[in-house]
Amino acid sequence: MEPEEHIIQPEETKIERDTVSLSMNYEVQNLLTKLISWGKFVGVMNIIQGSLYALTIFLLLLPTAAIGVIYIIMGIKLVSTANQFQVVLHSLDSHSLQRALSDLKSFIVLNGVMFIIGIVLITVIIFLLLFVGGTFMEFFRETLDDFALANPLT
Repeated sequence: MEPEEHIIQPEETKIERDTVSLSMNYEVQNLLTKLISWGKFVGVMNIIQGSLYALTIFLLLLPTAAIGVIYIIMGIKLVSTANQFQVVLHSLDSHSLQRALSDLKSFIVLNGVMFIIGIVLITVIIFLLLFVGGTFMEFFRETLDDFALANPLT
């Protein structure tokens, strides 16, 4: 006879997750305190940077406003993460830890998307500059050749 396997039901898993307790030593508390401080600072700076980008819609149109909105969302997620980590630090609440990690994941994903968009835009700009630069060089070369032929002093 084969031994019966114990299948864990979703309800049992949920109960086990809810009863998980957290404990932290001094090093983890110190690390979490620094993470909270820097998280709030970087989050606020992202919100300010996003607001400045969004305000440039009047000069550079839609792309900078979209980038600004993404930076504002990133800043809000990071400040929310820092606040949730602060709750975790003081109350050792596993639900706050889950929410903090979820917000941190959102921040990292948005940051990754911004890096990808930045790399694509820089690549496009470099190719445009090379194309336009090559066109101008050819134009000026032809203009200078015509000037050299028309110069009566030579």
